[in-house]
Amino acid sequence: MRLEQFIKEYDKESSIVLLEGKRNVLPEDETKLTALGELLASRTAKMIFRSGNAEGADHFFSLGVTSIDNKRLQVITPYDGHRQKNNYAYATFSLDKVDLAAETDVVYQSKNNKRAERLIDQYVSGERNRFSVKSGLYPSRHPQSDWHRQDKTSLIWHIL
Repeated sequence: MRLEQFIKEYDKESSIVLLEGKRNVLPEDETKLTALGELLASRTAKMIFRSGNAEGADHFFSLGVTSIDNKRLQVITPYDGHRQKNNYAYATFSLDKVDLAAETDVVYQSKNNKRAERLIDQYVSGERNRFSVKSGLYPSRHPQSDWHRQDKTSLIWHIL
């Protein structure tokens, strides 16, 4: 798919681009990732970019997006204050603020990813370790005020 086609098809109010990548980025790729974030943010008007605020690719891409429009970058964190000094997003949502026990549809749909099922169970039960805390919720719609309730059945778990 060419860039023009991607923009035509996905630059809509409900589009969210999830940022994923490696934490160990080659020095020569850092500027390329930032330039890609700038390019997408400058050539689109409606799509939202969402990150887990990880080091590496997420960080450099986010720098590019926020240099154009920080209001189109959202961060989902596993807990309050996660990498806060490196968070350039306009909106940050912490999983600590989500009552997952009350969100049975979210948990059920998320557990369709069998690789993450055990981590989801650990996280929902309150067990926090270096693996379960890396699970993150990514809703498929742009949040207004109560982000996780916009489309509960299309939330997925993503292992960072």
